[in-house]
Amino acid sequence: MNCVHCGRELHGKQERNCSKRCCDNASSYRTYYRRKLYQPGEAARTAERKRLYARAWRKRMVLEGRCSRCGYDNDRLDEGRRLCSSCYALLKVSR
Repeated sequence: MNCVHCGRELHGKQERNCSKRCCDNASSYRTYYRRKLYQPGEAARTAERKRLYARAWRKRMVLEGRCSRCGYDNDRLDEGRRLCSSCYALLKVSR
């Protein structure tokens, strides 16, 4: 069985989605596209506000010595990386 949102294979799980994050992301995308169709000005303002908040959050995490993706302690900070090793490995696998 596959996740109804992202299509990821669920290995023996009985749920319809792979994670809470996947479900929340799908819900926010639905809301965004509904607003984009019927309230384009509000959708643009919301998207810009979220983008700026996410940018500030990533910058704050890097300044605190944390991973800019997950927010946990960055074990690769001395190498000059902004991502921890687990997030970096996930990005390499997904590419």
